[in-house]
Amino acid sequence: MVGDVHRADGPGQRLPDNVALIGPMGVGKSTAGRKLAARLGLVYVDTDELVIEAAGRSVSELFAAHGEGEFRRLEADAIRAACERTGLVISVGGGAILRAENVERLRANAVVVLLDGDPLTLASRVGRGVRDGSRPLLEGVEDVAARLAALRDERADAHAGAAHVTIDTSGASTRATVGAIVEALTGLAREAADGEPLVPEAADGDEDARAAADRERDARAAADRPRPEAHT
Repeated sequence: MVGDVHRADGPGQRLPDNVALIGPMGVGKSTAGRKLAARLGLVYVDTDELVIEAAGRSVSELFAAHGEGEFRRLEADAIRAACERTGLVISVGGGAILRAENVERLRANAVVVLLDGDPLTLASRVGRGVRDGSRPLLEGVEDVAARLAALRDERADAHAGAAHVTIDTSGASTRATVGAIVEALTGLAREAADGEPLVPEAADGDEDARAAADRERDARAAADRPRPEAHT
């Protein structure tokens, strides 16, 4: 899907309607996502927050009561709901990309940006989450940096395979990270304007992906048509 997105600090950019941020725990998806949404005039959503709203309890409480499997099921529902909307910056949990259905939906309905970082950087950013119990996969872990490094390595191939573009946030400020994302999106938008598809053609038999590709082409054609002037 491609539409006209107006940046708060400059002229309109022809960018995808949705941007999904993926990456390891602690990389800063939520912080960068909120600032990116504000800069591009999009709406920010966090799949963890959608899960909390649906479950009526915190992520840690959900893990304790029903296990990780139930959390992942609700997470998949949250991703499905987000991908049915447009004009979003979607922050996605670190383990969501382990489900193929999540990856397919995200890639069909958003430009997927992988934010990566070295383990020490990740560990420095998750301190509060460890203390307040909002990081159940880190509860009781003594060497947080080692655990984060292990999780990052376990999911590295899945993250790389899901992403349209990768940005290293090691040592970078949130402002610099957001700037790098905007630069990458602008480059992809230019490719789309030159006829390069942002979303690959669907494989035969993949009805959901093919429908998403059709919607993208329709939206792109609509965006290219002259728009009537507004009268106030």
